[in-house]
Amino acid sequence: MKQPWRALGWLWSLPLTLCGFLYVTLFTFLGWYKSLGRHGDALVWEINKDRMPALLAAAWRHWAGHTVGNIVVLNDNLDTHRGRITLRHEQEHVRQGMVLGVFLPVLYALAYLGLKFCRYAHPYYDNPFEVDARRAAGQVVDVIGALRRAVAEGKIKVPPKKHP
Repeated sequence: MKQPWRALGWLWSLPLTLCGFLYVTLFTFLGWYKSLGRHGDALVWEINKDRMPALLAAAWRHWAGHTVGNIVVLNDNLDTHRGRITLRHEQEHVRQGMVLGVFLPVLYALAYLGLKFCRYAHPYYDNPFEVDARRAAGQVVDVIGALRRAVAEGKIKVPPKKHP
């Protein structure tokens, strides 16, 4: 992104970034997050699993990271391969926010809700914002398809469904 557009993108995503900044500042003060500085257009924090309450730690078991405006919070250390991939994924969400501004959460939610009613789609894995971020990070884009292929090839065992 060229410099004038980057500045406009930061301004356009500023309302979301301020919301994210307020929450990460509080969590940093409490010792639950630690700042890793700026990486591209993302202001990055990492969780501190040892200091956060059990309820929050339990929620983070299911997340690799998340983005609010230009604020990124990661579950994994940036020194690991997974941490670098997650950062790249979240940086794509930052870019999306710099293009769509305050409309990003609304459009994301609409895509999620729309996919909820599609018989063969998953509201998270098939969400175009997630597909775009996975593509940018070099991750598997068709997650559901990859899982189905792995099950069909016997690489993953699926426990039988329990009937009441």
